Amino acid sequence: MHLLSGPNPGIHRVSWRWLFALAPMALFVAFLALPASARALTDIGVTQTPSARVVQPGGVVTFHIEVKNQGDTPNQYGGVYVELASFADGALGADAPYQSFSTTRGSCADNSSPAYGTVYHYIDCDLGTMNPGDTAEITATAKVNQSFNHSTVLMPTANGGEYFDDNNSNNRSGQRIAADFPPKVTGSRKLKITGVPDGCVAGDFTIHATANGTHVKKVQASIYLGFDVNGDGMFFKKQQNGTHLTARIPASKIFEPRLAQQYNLHVKAKRAGRKPYEQVIAFTMC
Repeated sequence: MHLLSGPNPGIHRVSWRWLFALAPMALFVAFLALPASARALTDIGVTQTPSARVVQPGGVVTFHIEVKNQGDTPNQYGGVYVELASFADGALGADAPYQSFSTTRGSCADNSSPAYGTVYHYIDCDLGTMNPGDTAEITATAKVNQSFNHSTVLMPTANGGEYFDDNNSNNRSGQRIAADFPPKVTGSRKLKITGVPDGCVAGDFTIHATANGTHVKKVQASIYLGFDVNGDGMFFKKQQNGTHLTARIPASKIFEPRLAQQYNLHVKAKRAGRKPYEQVIAFTMC
């Protein structure tokens, strides 16, 4: 008796509905059995290259962005959407307004808007359907008023969402852009300090401190984590007897280039029975 023609005490009946339901699974298993070179892949990739990573406050940085279909099929979502955005610490919008933007494919719009007490600067681009080998070049210029993270992200729709394809490692690209603010020096004029960087700190630096007042016993340089200058959370400390100190500040080893993180280098000349001379050098990392 045919398997599908009628009841049989020893055989379960199979319906055409189940065969149709199992067909896609069979095709998927067959697809996995193919060598990688024979499979049709969906892979839209994006790269972002800034014109500079350290910029003077008030200057501009230009982002050169390439979006390319590196797969074998058109974009699986029917269109390619890209969002450019700048963020400060805590995922807040950064003060980095776009000055200009353009695209070689589709169209882009500045959709920046205020929220949560800040302005979020966004550029959204609709690049349309991209066939294998198609490329779009996007150029955007932003003003650097503070350090920020800039990202370019692929989206499945114009309204956002997380993009997925066969290669998710190239669905976003981003870099940190540092505003090159000089260190701020406050405190006693009885201390002369040289070797302080002119802008944001990119690595180790060496200072030379000289105390010009009286009764100085030793000069000390130290950096603390947080606001406790009595020893808790100390990052670094070096001291020398006398009125002079030479200290190499190992910034590359003990500091992270967080966007809004300010580090305070305390230089103190301790005096016998008298109030010490002290300067504070507040700096950020590039």
